Amino acid sequence: MSLFTAELIDWLESHASATRLIVVDAARLPLLVYEHPAEGYGPRTCANADAEATWAYASDFSTEQQRLADQIAGSRLLRTPVGTPCAKAADDLTAHLRRLDARTLNVTGNSLTTLARHTLFSAAELQPKADAYLLRLIGAVHARQPLAGVRAGGQSGVEEAALRAAVTLGIPAFALLPRHFLYRDAAGVDRTATREQTLRRLMPHRRPWLPDI
Repeated sequence: MSLFTAELIDWLESHASATRLIVVDAARLPLLVYEHPAEGYGPRTCANADAEATWAYASDFSTEQQRLADQIAGSRLLRTPVGTPCAKAADDLTAHLRRLDARTLNVTGNSLTTLARHTLFSAAELQPKADAYLLRLIGAVHARQPLAGVRAGGQSGVEEAALRAAVTLGIPAFALLPRHFLYRDAAGVDRTATREQTLRRLMPHRRPWLPDI
């Protein structure tokens, strides 16, 4: 059984340019995954950064995708370096959302391979750490500035953690990936996937109610 109805997919395809919209029935569909029609990482980065507000959490803000997000989002982007205490990061992000009067948030950040180059931990060890940090942070922000939706590019590391946090907290979540649901795994290898495989990868692992698809 698929969580994605033909009607919903048709709606998304007809509104592909409405990048600031997040329309999710959270009761039935806690996480929506969708592929950008263009190849490569750049187009989906541009589409995701054209949001009400963007938050970048990274060790390296000089990567191509981080520079592109900064260019597109401009003053709507807040940078937080990895290692910032969660309480301070939550305060800063809450203030950023309030300044923009934003209720939806795009999250961008480094992949596991990039994060691993700046720490003593392996890529495999970093994902649970990112999951825990993003869950605490988004939970703290949501308590003070309720979020109507969280979106991200669906890559390993920060973006994957943000989507899992949103689902766990009951916030509608939307992942826009490159064509063929392209992602870079923990070994730094670019891989394609199906919509269903991507959904399973991004969902919190401890939610056993996810039906067979």
